[in-house]
Amino acid sequence: MRLIYVYPGPLSATDGGGGELQRRAAILRGWAAPDVEIDVVDTTEPGRAPEGPVSFETAYEGHLLVRPTARALVAAEADGYDGAILGCFGDPGLDGLRERLCRLPLIGPGASACHVAAMLGDRFGIITTSPLFVNPARRLVAALGLRDRLAGVELVGKEPRALAHDAGDTLARIVGAADWLRRAGADTLVLGCMTMGFLDLGEELQERTGLPVVNPVRTALHAAELMVRSRLRPSKDAFPTPKGMIY
Repeated sequence: MRLIYVYPGPLSATDGGGGELQRRAAILRGWAAPDVEIDVVDTTEPGRAPEGPVSFETAYEGHLLVRPTARALVAAEADGYDGAILGCFGDPGLDGLRERLCRLPLIGPGASACHVAAMLGDRFGIITTSPLFVNPARRLVAALGLRDRLAGVELVGKEPRALAHDAGDTLARIVGAADWLRRAGADTLVLGCMTMGFLDLGEELQERTGLPVVNPVRTALHAAELMVRSRLRPSKDAFPTPKGMIY
């Protein structure tokens, strides 16, 4: 099985960005099943100026990334990949990207993580980074039909790119957010940031809080494996191919 993780932004065009893509690839390969090959790419294209923000926190910024992400996914489909992961918890442009693809199952980490959380308890809380992402997170949950299952969204007070600078401090902040969400009624936690997920703090956080912790990186990876093994892909009745598109 060949999977591809597409980071929706020109990360490799930044200092250290290429190394971060390689780091994420190594982590994903360690978590993947033995028969799974997984590659990690971003939207940087040779000969083309970087398009869109490197990372995003608002809906507008997410929309700017849809077109270059679509090009990367269409290329992956043409290369024969079996499944794909959209590398952002906000699932930017997921519906439109599924329309643009012909056969490639595309997993949104936010959707997969929230659905898994809903199977593990009555109400889940999302731990994320920026206050700008609170309302988009709530809208994501509502679009999934899980509004009544959301206990709240809480922040760690650090930008995504600063999370790895002091893992101890980051874990302490996440635990503090988890405590607040538990008091708000959450019995399950979701890490609402892929950068946070790649820190691999989920198991330690579970020990510290006693609650299930859903890592969106892992759930997206295994959801992609499941779709491919089950020979499933998103319905074209739900995500019809745009008229006039040539594949």
